[in-house]
Amino acid sequence: MSARGGNRGGCLGCAAVLALLAGCVIAMVYLLAPTTVGITAQAYTRRTLESLGVEKREHLPQEALGYLGQRLSEREQQAYMQILEGVMKYETSIAVLDATSEEVEHAYSAMMCDHPELFWLDGSFMYTTPEMLDTVTVEPGLGLPLNEVEPTRKSIEAEADAVLAQIGDETNEYEVAQGVYTYIASTTTYAIDAPHSQTIQSVLLNHQSVCAGYARTYQYLLQRAGMFCAYVEGTIASTGETHAWNLTRIGGEYTYVDPTWADPTYTGNEVDEVPPVPEDAVIYDYLGLTTGEMERDDHVFKDASAWPVCEATDFDYYRVHGLYFDAYDEAAIGDAFWRQVDAGGNFAAFKFGSEELYNQVLADLSNGKFQRENLLALGSQSETGETSIHYSYSSSDALHIIKLYW
Repeated sequence: MSARGGNRGGCLGCAAVLALLAGCVIAMVYLLAPTTVGITAQAYTRRTLESLGVEKREHLPQEALGYLGQRLSEREQQAYMQILEGVMKYETSIAVLDATSEEVEHAYSAMMCDHPELFWLDGSFMYTTPEMLDTVTVEPGLGLPLNEVEPTRKSIEAEADAVLAQIGDETNEYEVAQGVYTYIASTTTYAIDAPHSQTIQSVLLNHQSVCAGYARTYQYLLQRAGMFCAYVEGTIASTGETHAWNLTRIGGEYTYVDPTWADPTYTGNEVDEVPPVPEDAVIYDYLGLTTGEMERDDHVFKDASAWPVCEATDFDYYRVHGLYFDAYDEAAIGDAFWRQVDAGGNFAAFKFGSEELYNQVLADLSNGKFQRENLLALGSQSETGETSIHYSYSSSDALHIIKLYW
């Protein structure tokens, strides 16, 4: 069965942006020369802002610009930093100096992708643009009342610290990446109507979410562990529905991760629907993928030019755990088979390094030749002691993965 298709995706909330025009031009401006108009307008803006106690924000560290923020223009980056400081101070009206409405839109969108810790924002915002003044006033959309933010933050941080403590402070980057992946997939139920589903609150506190919540939580936990992780927006090629996943860096290599598709409760994982996988299981197919694998497996990047082309397979889950094969080595595959049997699961999974090799194994599997002796030996270990065994299999043409179930 192919891993493509299904009803994956459709889990990103629309970040609605509402623009309002505020007419606040001073009549005397029309009597001045064009160069003086600009100077007068700017001076008026700064005096107005100063009277409200608002100063130009320039003291946030440069590191506050996340992955997408670093790809903005200089003016958009300045807007990004001003908005970020404002929302971090829980301001409900943020005056952004030296910016156009378009620059503010770009900055706000990048900020929301880069900062999963802003869980009280719903992604929408309203803005007003005073005529002839190079200033935009932003009103962030709230998904949570401001008086609930601090107690909720404390609960989120306590859960996050407990998760990372359980993974261990001395683990390497791959172990952190896998540990967080396992935690999210094994403790979260995919629910399209989950409350606060676009935020980390949905996963860390409510344990129900959609892809935006899964991906933002993966990003948040890895960032809290001191690792690089970015939030990637896109769509599912077969359906056109929106989806989100992650880019992370392990051992200096960029790689992609989809924590939503790790969860068996996500009905889009057709490759693991027959036979059904227990709801507490974790599907590790989507940990450590290349760009090519993501694209073959239905992921379409919203802006492909913004993301690195990942080609390294060093941190592919199957390679790390000795389940990845570049050659048809029956003995090595057999060893991997029995290691998975001894682990107590009801299936064994293998990944193959090329389409040609994968197709060769798939042909032998359909003819009953693949791992025949080992499967018969497994059957003889059953309570009935039969010399045959009933088994089924699934296959992913996109990822070259084959799973045997018994």
